[in-house]
Amino acid sequence: MTEPAFSWRKSSYTGSGEEDQCVEVTEVRGHVAARDSKHPERDGLTLGPRAWNGLLHGLKRR
Repeated sequence: MTEPAFSWRKSSYTGSGEEDQCVEVTEVRGHVAARDSKHPERDGLTLGPRAWNGLLHGLKRR
């Protein structure tokens, strides 16, 4: 089975620096998927909207 093509983009929460060392995100059926741009072949993290918002809220508080 062919893997669907996703439109990965650099997360706005990735700091400045080298372009190839960032977190990439995409939307997958109403969820947010994130992966390490240095290792896109590895499994990433997929969260529902509520969990994703909670993660972002926690990161902003740091």
